Formats: sequence, C-alpha cells, structure tokens
Amino acid sequence: MKISRRAFGLNAIIGMAATAGVAPRVGDASEPGTTAKLPTQGNATRPFVDAIQSAIGNGESIVNLPEGEFHLWPEGTTERFLHISNNDDAVNKIVLLLEGVDNLHIRGNNTRLIFHGRLTPFVLQGCSDIRLSDIVIDWDTPFHCEATVAKVSADGKQVELEVHDGFRF
Repeated sequence: MKISRRAFGLNAIIGMAATAGVAPRVGDASEPGTTAKLPTQGNATRPFVDAIQSAIGNGESIVNLPEGEFHLWPEGTTERFLHISNNDDAVNKIVLLLEGVDNLHIRGNNTRLIFHGRLTPFVLQGCSDIRLSDIVIDWDTPFHCEATVAKVSADGKQVELEVHDGFRF
C-alpha cells in the first residue's frame, strides 16, 4: 500500500486496536474474491464499504478494487469516539470500521482512494491478518502545508517561504 506524502495530515492514520477474544475467520486466501463496483463519479464511500462488508458476510477473504481514482466523502461513514495517539480524543468519521475480522485482503489494481474532509480511512479493532495492497491513499486537500525556505533574514526573525503547489496557507 502506498501512502502519499500529502496523506500525513491530522487524520491520516490507520487506527488499530487489539481486543481480547477470537475473531471470526473469513474465507480462504486462495479464493478469487469479490470484485467491488465503485462509481468513478461522486461519492464511493457506501459502495466501497458495502462491497467489503458483503465479502465478509459471504465468507470471502479477498476484495478486488477496480483500477482508477475513487472519491470518498463523509456521507456514509461510521462515527466513533476514538483515542488516537498524536491526535485529540474525538468523534471520528471512519470510512471502513472492521471489528473482529481475520484474514482479509483488500487488493487494489492501481487504485487511488481520495478522501474529502476530516476522515479516518480505516479502523481495525480486534482484527488480524488484514492486508491492503496496490492502493494509494490521499486527500483532496492536505491538512498541512509544505514549503521551501527561500531566504532567512540575517537576524533570523524573518523567513521567506515558497509554498509548494497544491497547498494552502
């Protein structure tokens, strides 16, 4: 899985928490799996989540994502209060919340997921052997700003920055 350098904003995390107990086993990794059908226009959040939940419900261990760029918005997310290190404790909008799932491979095909707004892409609780591959995770607008220091005054009190393309300040 690739995570672009823009993805390291406030909520650019994959939250994982371990819980006690035995999780249900999902399918056999040799199965061809389910192919998700995601819209190339508009909000792909519900179709993305539904495809994965359907595969889990059917006992499949592989979800194949189509090639292309897909946009995920807050509508259709799950909300949960989370304690995430290096963040404020808060109610988070979670795109994919998996609890107690074992042996699941979400397999992209040069798939790019673009998140809009303050979203937590994935939270895995009490899960094991969850794999994501060939998926780029990014945000439409990063939660940070990158710049190059162009000049610093002799007294060090003034700095001139060149803000990189695509960043707001």
